[in-house]
Parts: sequence; C-alpha cells; structure tokens
Amino acid sequence: MAIEQAAGYCTYCNKAVTVRRKSGPGVLRKLSSLIAGQNESGKWECTKCGQTASRSFIPPAAPGDASTPTDRAVPAPTRSAPPVSEPSESRQCPHCRGEIRRDASKCVHCDQEVQPLPKLAEALCHICGNTLRFEREEENRTRSCPTCMGAVTLPEPAEGRLPKTTPPPVITFPDDPTRPGLTLAMCVACERRLTYQKKHAGRELACPECGKAIVLP
Repeated sequence: MAIEQAAGYCTYCNKAVTVRRKSGPGVLRKLSSLIAGQNESGKWECTKCGQTASRSFIPPAAPGDASTPTDRAVPAPTRSAPPVSEPSESRQCPHCRGEIRRDASKCVHCDQEVQPLPKLAEALCHICGNTLRFEREEENRTRSCPTCMGAVTLPEPAEGRLPKTTPPPVITFPDDPTRPGLTLAMCVACERRLTYQKKHAGRELACPECGKAIVLP
C-alpha cells in the first residue's frame, strides 16, 4: 500500500498540518472504507500527533462565501500570531533607573516610592498543557504557544483555578499556489470554510454559517 499525503487540519494540534493515509487500488480502498464504516475523510491522520484529522480543500467561490465582507474595518492582525513572550519579573525604577522587582512599592536603590505593577496572568495551553505567563493587557488576544507553536486565545484570569486558553475564532490554511490572491480559512465554531481576497484581511463580519462575529486573519 502507498502512503498518500495532503494538506489538512488537525483539531488536536489546532493547526494546519500535513495529513496522511494508506491507499491501495481504488476498489480495494472503497471496500475497506465500507467495512470500517468510515468515509474518505475519516481515514486521514495527522503526521505530527497521529490523531484523526480532516483534509483541507479548495472551497469554491459561491454565494454566501466570505468574498464580500462588510466595509467595517478593524485593526489588521498579523497573519502568524506572535508568540507569548515570557514577561520579566524585574523592571527599571522610574526615578534612578535601577533594577527592581515588578511588584516592589519602594526602590531599594534610591528609597523612592514606586507604583507596583499588576501580577502576571497565567493560563494553561489547551493544546500541550504548558503554563503561559503574560501581561493582563494581552487577555483575549490570539498568540502562539512558545512550546507547541499552536495558535491560542489568552483567557481572562479566574479565581481559585488556572484557566485554559481557547482556540482562536478563525484559523488559516496554507495558501494555495494556484490562487495566490486568496486566503483559505475556517470558522472554528462551525467549521465553515471561508475563501476571501487577501486585501480583506482585518475586516469584521458575521460567519455565513453560524453568524458568529469573526475577524478575517
């Protein structure tokens, strides 16, 4: 049997990946699918984690697709989310520029009163379980986990427990070289595939399938 490979999306890794499956002659492949009670897409697996994955496809331009988003513009996000950077536990004193702890209320060098910085927020990556520490102003922003490189949305802090990150509202697939002017994406909430011109990146619209507000990446 030969091994087929293609571009796809793994829900376990939460990213676009290379998927694979074993394939034989056409009749044999269809017969084995019927015996296993699986369709064609159910036989693909992620080459990274081995879990069942779906094969991406080139969605046709159809009415109701995201080719004509609204004119309401929002700040355009970066196409690849920046990683969650590890914040420093120290900072400079605003009076003498000496190095002090971020939670210090008095400088140990000049003995001047300083305003302590808020405690860093923490969350668990929902993909790999790595603990992420970030500034409070980063809450609800999409970033890349520095451990698994998966796209995550940073949560708001929760009392008494360590919250988990969530998948971003929209994920993108690798560009199709035969259609260089288009972006291929998917609404995570309903798995609706979206195709739109790259110039529309950063615009907000309602998903044509589930109606959820999304920002085109």
